[in-house]
Amino acid sequence: MAHHIPTGGNCAILYGPHVGIDADGVVGKINRRGREASGACCGSACAAAGYVKGVMGGSENSTLPGDFLDAQQYWVGCELLKHGERLEKADEEMVELPLALFDCQNEVMHNIVSAASKETHGGKIALIGGIQINTPVGVSEYFLPKVFEVIDTDGNLVESLLPALS
Repeated sequence: MAHHIPTGGNCAILYGPHVGIDADGVVGKINRRGREASGACCGSACAAAGYVKGVMGGSENSTLPGDFLDAQQYWVGCELLKHGERLEKADEEMVELPLALFDCQNEVMHNIVSAASKETHGGKIALIGGIQINTPVGVSEYFLPKVFEVIDTDGNLVESLLPALS
């Protein structure tokens, strides 16, 4: 990614998980056009949470899947496993789930930017991270900002702009 930034140019990266809230106010579900009932949103997050419960409960093992098509989902589950106790203790698991996933993604994004920042050749990288909140048709969608940082060529935090948003 950094090789595409012109010398002295800058880059903005927007990242984060999403969660749905259906027409009945249920977090972790969404009403989809053409479907009578609401369904899981995010399905991958729900599958990862199920994997974490299975590993913690002993009914699932944490071995790499045999099918490479499952590798990304396995990675999400393994990253989320770090937050297993947090999810287990949460008052509302579906509210805590996107927050835990954000923490996983935020760590990865900071690692990527740390490695890539030296390739910006004088530019800066803005990290804008948060949680996309999907809602039913006719209701405004939301973005919950969690990180808004400017990183320099050496991978150092130049400024956190998040306080300016509040």
